[in-house]
Amino acid sequence: MKQTIVAVILSGLLSVQASAAPATSPAEKRQLLADHQTVARFDGVQYQLCRGLTAFCPDRCGESGEFANFKILAYTTYAPYSQYAQKHDSFVIQVSDFDRQPKGDPALLKTVRTLKPNDFVQLSWHHDYVTIDGSSSPQRPVTKLENCESAQKLIDQAKATDAANAAKITLDLKQLDDQGLLGDGTGKVAVGYEFAIPSTPECRQRVKAIDPSIQFMPQSPGRIGATKDQCLCIGSTHQQNYREVLSNLSCLPFVARIIQQDAE
Repeated sequence: MKQTIVAVILSGLLSVQASAAPATSPAEKRQLLADHQTVARFDGVQYQLCRGLTAFCPDRCGESGEFANFKILAYTTYAPYSQYAQKHDSFVIQVSDFDRQPKGDPALLKTVRTLKPNDFVQLSWHHDYVTIDGSSSPQRPVTKLENCESAQKLIDQAKATDAANAAKITLDLKQLDDQGLLGDGTGKVAVGYEFAIPSTPECRQRVKAIDPSIQFMPQSPGRIGATKDQCLCIGSTHQQNYREVLSNLSCLPFVARIIQQDAE
């Protein structure tokens, strides 16, 4: 693990480690890949020893210490801006170093100290891709951490939103393999899909960042029936993580439906 925030696999669930929001330097380029706003359960603080093999591990690498663990229960808002964006099941905040000395933003640490195991919280963070002096890495700065008194209400609302977004995708994804192909043997084919978006540069940029396979056809209504103020978007399931890509597209508020494209 690197101190700059990296994804790690814990108990088969995708977990992310985060720090408080860093200050931006003039030489720093920060690209937002996703905005995560969640309801989570605080599962306590646990000491973890880095198992890396560098000369600095485990006492001087910065990756050993106490970590506050959170189980993500629901997403109240999820805004993807990249094909690399994805939702998470858990979240980890490092709160001390190898010697158990406080580490991180003092305000964030103060909030963590007020939490008790099984407390519900509103936990939000950004997934950023940061470049400094030619070196790039992901960072996930926490933007919100506070107690949540209306957790169940927010969870119920989030489930309703998730169901509505999933219903936008009308393709039968169960028929596709891991490569996004349909059929058997040598007769496998990709499945095309289409949807309409407002015909603006901002919407096109947002969609293309999430789905590189997209082709824009502003003069065609397609099967979806794009209007003159809309742009037809054509994509393909034959791409990496196509299910995640389609799910991220369905989260966009300006995408109403995603349907299968007729083979010509």
